[in-house]
Amino acid sequence: MKSSARHAGSVLVVDDETASATLVGRLLRRGNYSVETAHDGATALMLIEHHPFDLVLLDVVMPGLSGFDVCRRIRIWCRSSP
Repeated sequence: MKSSARHAGSVLVVDDETASATLVGRLLRRGNYSVETAHDGATALMLIEHHPFDLVLLDVVMPGLSGFDVCRRIRIWCRSSP
């Protein structure tokens, strides 16, 4: 059953495993969250730069930028934002 209520919040799910990102996204959408997915850290950072997500769920182990790397960059960006 679809709800006409507003979204509960916006979530970015970052996971290099497509199946995991899809599953988490489906569960969150059932809770009426607006969900975006990214399959690597670089894409996640690009999305974060252009959209104010309420929550970012990060896989820790990913090729390239790990979840920890992405988290560090988000923290640095938040500290430097007015």
